[in-house]
Amino acid sequence: MQITEYEELKAAATASGQTVNGYIKAAIREKMEREPADTN
Repeated sequence: MQITEYEELKAAATASGQTVNGYIKAAIREKMEREPADTN
């Protein structure tokens, strides 16, 4: 990840009151809920 991308990520996480790690985990959870699991 480019440093500028990380800075944007950190700013978004901070604005939402989360850590970067928590923000990433929440994004992954949301994506998993939207997309069906691949059962193949």
